[in-house]
Amino acid sequence: MAVKTNAVFTGTSQNLNYTKNGYVYAYSPAVDADTTQKTLLDFNTGSDFICASFMYGGYLGPNGDSASNGLRGIGSIYFNSVRVYQVMIDTDSGNMVQTYIPELMIPPHTHVTVKSNSISDTADYVVQCAIKGRIV
Repeated sequence: MAVKTNAVFTGTSQNLNYTKNGYVYAYSPAVDADTTQKTLLDFNTGSDFICASFMYGGYLGPNGDSASNGLRGIGSIYFNSVRVYQVMIDTDSGNMVQTYIPELMIPPHTHVTVKSNSISDTADYVVQCAIKGRIV
């Protein structure tokens, strides 16, 4: 198993990080609501299969600090530009805030992108995605 190391957390980025013990993780930056699809995560995998959980949550506002404000949006996961998973979130009008956690097997040498778009262009209403996985 080819394992890369990344020992110090330096903040959010669109990259996949590998640990010494065979785990992977990625945390997207907070992205403002936009009707145009925006990229949350964008990375290439190595030569191993990865069993990954994608935690997708948003659009919360303003700037993710309010439990009573939100927007509707769509989150999409692509492998090599092919959409493999899509979910609609609805945190509009104070509906229950939801986090979706699809578990997907990522094949070796795959270009993974996670994208999202909202029903409106609204600054400070944010969406994020985090990935936690294990090399198998």
